[in-house]
Amino acid sequence: MSKLSAASRDDYREWLGNLKARFRQVQLKAAVAVNTALLQFYWELGADIVTHQASQRWGSGFLDKLSQIGQQAVAQLTAIPWGHNLAIISKCQSHTEALYYVQQTQAHGWSRAVLTHQIESGLLLCKSKDKLVAEYALSDMNKPLGLATYQLSHTLPANLQGQLPSIEELEAELKEI
Repeated sequence: MSKLSAASRDDYREWLGNLKARFRQVQLKAAVAVNTALLQFYWELGADIVTHQASQRWGSGFLDKLSQIGQQAVAQLTAIPWGHNLAIISKCQSHTEALYYVQQTQAHGWSRAVLTHQIESGLLLCKSKDKLVAEYALSDMNKPLGLATYQLSHTLPANLQGQLPSIEELEAELKEI
C-alpha cells in the first residue's frame, strides 16, 4: 500500500469504511430477522402450551414432561453447528424428520453439504455389520430409486490389465515431470 498515491489511499480507506458499515448493517438486519422469527416461534409455542395444558388434568406432569423434552431437543440442536440446524429447519417437513437428521448428523459426523444432500436426495445410507444397506426414504415418492450391489476388489480385472499403465510405468512418467 506504500506505493499508492495519497488519493488512492484515501479512496481505499473510504471504500473499506463503507464496506465495514454495509457489513454491520447486514449483520443487524440478520439479527433482527432471527430475533423476529424466534419471537414468533416463542409466542406460538406459548399458545400451544396453554392450549395443551388446558386439556390435561391437574397433576398429570404435563409441564415436567414438556421441560424434559425441551431440554433434550436443545441439547441435540446445540450438539451440531448452527448452519446444520438451519439446513434441517429449512428443508425438513416434520419434527420427526428433522430429529432424524439431527441424530444422523451426530452419529455420522456429516458435513453440511452431506446433510443437505441426504435431505434433498431422500436416500439414506446405513452402515451395520460391515454391510452398506440403502434405505429409500418414502416421504417423497417423486424421487428416483436406484439400488445396486457392488464388491470391492484389490486386484484389477483381467480385461483391464492390458489397458492401464503399470505401477512402474506410472512411476517412470512421474520422475520425468
